[in-house]
Amino acid sequence: MINSSNTPVAGQLNSNGSKWFKVPVKTGGFYTFDHTATDLFLSFRLLSENGDELYSESEWFDKPKGYPYYQAKVDGFIFIQLSLVRSVLQYPTSFPFTLTVKEIANDSNEPANSTLVGAAQVPSDTASLNGVLLGNDQDFFKFHADSGSTYIFKGAPTGRILSEDSTQTLVGSGDFAFYSPKSCNWYLGLQRNVDSAYQRYSISLSTFHPDSFERDNDITHARALSTDGLAASHNLAGSDEDWMSFSADSGVVYTLGANTSGALLASIFNEDSLMLGTETAIDTGTTQIVRTVMIRRKGTLYIRVAPRRQSQTTPILYSIWLKKP
Repeated sequence: MINSSNTPVAGQLNSNGSKWFKVPVKTGGFYTFDHTATDLFLSFRLLSENGDELYSESEWFDKPKGYPYYQAKVDGFIFIQLSLVRSVLQYPTSFPFTLTVKEIANDSNEPANSTLVGAAQVPSDTASLNGVLLGNDQDFFKFHADSGSTYIFKGAPTGRILSEDSTQTLVGSGDFAFYSPKSCNWYLGLQRNVDSAYQRYSISLSTFHPDSFERDNDITHARALSTDGLAASHNLAGSDEDWMSFSADSGVVYTLGANTSGALLASIFNEDSLMLGTETAIDTGTTQIVRTVMIRRKGTLYIRVAPRRQSQTTPILYSIWLKKP
């Protein structure tokens, strides 16, 4: 019998038999199996007390393997069989192996937060989310978002942002940002994204609060920008974008300038939502001329400013100004 611990069991495998191991398990326990054998073709089987095969694999083992796992539904035993695959055995001798059975402790939110209904509530301003994803488990967290705010997640496995009706709105991993277009509850769903039986995670959640112009993230909510050269201060993160409008006189050349802490893109549109010219890159730096624009007929023009990187996780502070002669 072998108990679940971090201590490997060593032995020898030969051509005329298998090695069997009996492992005690308890209800809800999650067990992984690390086995190493050098230069041989090994068969690994996991069986229930009734002899039902729970897992099997046969591979050329020239490096440690640790992907099989088992989650017990009742107290009892499981059985492990290690054996050589004789069809490829070249030498009638014994080979060394090691086997380690580990019981992985689940996090304190389980099993409730494995479903959307049981999602763990977290602060929406600043929070640290810690846990472990076992096998095909998913973890769900619920946070309240304010309209126009951007929520920045760092260090995440594969994460999905879902609305209250379970509609998926964004998928990201590592560091990513989410812009909330309305005030409501959102859900973060996490899945394992490593080739292993389990994955521990520690995610930082921070909130980037909107500037005084929000919600100005579409053409219908564009904020007026003066044409006297007075700078307006904004901030951006995630997929947020800012829209501004101004009344342009016929034949007058307007100069657009900016000062930004991060790379941006700027576009100008007419009243029919048609872009005038091309999108212009605004590089990080001090006050700079972005572009000029002139129209032949008096009307309203719209300026769109967005982060050059769509999932911007570092907030960008910028000021923008518009001047006519």
